[in-house]
Amino acid sequence: MALLPAVPQQLDTVNAGLALSGAEPLDSYRSRWVGQPEVDASTVDGFALLALVLAITGLYGMVAYAVRQRQRELGIRMALGAIRGDIYRLVLGLGLRLTAVGLLLGGVGLYAVRGWLASQLYGIGALDPATLAAVALLLLAATLLAGWWPARQAARMDPMSCLRIE
Repeated sequence: MALLPAVPQQLDTVNAGLALSGAEPLDSYRSRWVGQPEVDASTVDGFALLALVLAITGLYGMVAYAVRQRQRELGIRMALGAIRGDIYRLVLGLGLRLTAVGLLLGGVGLYAVRGWLASQLYGIGALDPATLAAVALLLLAATLLAGWWPARQAARMDPMSCLRIE
């Protein structure tokens, strides 16, 4: 701070055309921006979106892997008369069961940290029913989105080619 008044004079000796206004220490500049709730909220929003994309990708991978492992079983079911709707229900049900387990574990974790979380939130409680319902519906939609493609592929398999595998 003691050297701050000398900075404009030194800049004038190097280049008189340079303008310097509002010089301040980096710590005060940083604290003004990092402490802004909007910056914090947008950062949290970005990480939440990234977490949702990762959850969808992981769930897709798990369901697609399960369909690949059960390909022979699905072929037998289709050969014995299962319709496409049955295969869709079977595959999407697998994804929904995985999501239900995740929601249950997440609910236990939320209950465990509810005191700390309440101190970080403004305007809503840590166990706000509307927010929890919205998150559950968002994860349900993400589950259906992630499981739709593997279910579609499973329902369109040719039963005879599935039975010839191995």
